[in-house]
Amino acid sequence: MGGLIVTGRFSLSEAGLVAARRLVFEHSNDAIFIIDPLADEIVDANSQGCEMLMYEHEELIGLAVSAVHPDEMPRLQAFANTVFEEGSGWTDELTCLTKTGRKLAAEISGSAIEIGGRSHMIAIVRDITERRDSERRRLDRLRHHQELLLDAVGDGVVGLDTENRVTFLNPAGARLLGWAAEALIGQYCAVFTMSTDDPEGVCALADGVTEEHAREVLDATFYRRDRSPVRVEYISTPVIQEGAPSGCVVSFKDVSRRARLEDELRQAQKMDAIGHLAAGIAHDFNNLLTVILADSQILLAGICPNDPSCSALEGIRDGAERGAALVRQLLMFSRRHETKLEILDLNVLVENLTRFLKPIIGARIEVKTELLPDPLLVNADASQLDQIVMNLTINARDAMPNGGRLTIVTESVEVDPEWASQHADLAPGRYAKLSVSDTGVGIEPEAQARIFEPFFTTKTESGGTGLGLATVYGIVKQSEGHVGMRSTPGEGTTFTVLLPATG
Repeated sequence: MGGLIVTGRFSLSEAGLVAARRLVFEHSNDAIFIIDPLADEIVDANSQGCEMLMYEHEELIGLAVSAVHPDEMPRLQAFANTVFEEGSGWTDELTCLTKTGRKLAAEISGSAIEIGGRSHMIAIVRDITERRDSERRRLDRLRHHQELLLDAVGDGVVGLDTENRVTFLNPAGARLLGWAAEALIGQYCAVFTMSTDDPEGVCALADGVTEEHAREVLDATFYRRDRSPVRVEYISTPVIQEGAPSGCVVSFKDVSRRARLEDELRQAQKMDAIGHLAAGIAHDFNNLLTVILADSQILLAGICPNDPSCSALEGIRDGAERGAALVRQLLMFSRRHETKLEILDLNVLVENLTRFLKPIIGARIEVKTELLPDPLLVNADASQLDQIVMNLTINARDAMPNGGRLTIVTESVEVDPEWASQHADLAPGRYAKLSVSDTGVGIEPEAQARIFEPFFTTKTESGGTGLGLATVYGIVKQSEGHVGMRSTPGEGTTFTVLLPATG
């Protein structure tokens, strides 16, 4: 007779304990298997195990463990070694194969036991397929929600791995950079952060991959797929996994418009400051010239034309008159010049002036006009409009020493709020547009930012005073208009004037 096992108030025979264990074994909610790892076979299984793997009990007995876990044997063997060394163990998701070939996800907890003098393992297997699938569906929904958020974000978002390769790009970033996301993914970030053709070149953006904290850059240049530059600001945030950086996420936005407005504002402030200075000098200088002109006139009136000093006095008078002309130009630039406003047709004014200017421009330059057939009315000072056209056409002539083509175009344009918002000095509305283009030498980029400053000139010392374009600038600003310029060295220049239209 077997011995008695006493637990609390109850006493079980050894046979009864075995029966009780079998009862627990059979009625467990989890699948339980007894495995002989050395023989690679299942020794026993409860009904839940048979149901889970879809085998009859007698089919499972002696079935090779590798038939149930064909893709997981290295992990399962390592798990068994841990169980036998430590007495128990647990492993997360393993793949089980049912009799019909369906794959299940399972968690396994194991304990080592001795059966017939050999080490066996009791494996309690829990089918987590439904839980795993539910979690994956939840993650898919979350990922889809995140993708929707990234798609809706107005800023560009790009991910980089530790090798500085692009891992994802949202639609806003694709639009800004001119790349399709699938075409950019896998490429080095240098393809859009550097102007060179070196795809593995070192760029500042890549620094964010290994940094521990987010880094904000307020002024940088990215390059679109067509290699055109775009000014951006960005925040690079490192992605940390298991305590180590695994890449970074970069959020960036196009600040070209803001930067352009800031540049225009700085330029306007600079020009305004120069205007104030020029006005103060001009007024004081004008007072001196008035005295010189008056005294020279008095002296000239009191001497004989044949007097040797007459020629010197005339030189003084002529010099003072030229100085007075410069003063008038300075006052126009500084918007301190009195104006006589009247309704004028810009087309008529250009047509009349062109006939007058053709001899001055010369036969080597072809003059072409494209004037709006309808009247283009502006409220302006006629002499000032003359000066705008004359200064721009003479500048165009000087830019074509070997001949070329001068084109004058007038148009009626509507400036909408969006376009006006891109220029600090423009209000929405209808404008008369005057364009003067040449096919000359063009203007170097470093000179373009200063082209409207008084006394700044790209001509030789004897080629001009540097007040022509400054005068144009002052007149246009006084008329609440806009003057712009685009130029390519070696290809030519176009000046554009916008004046508020009337009628």
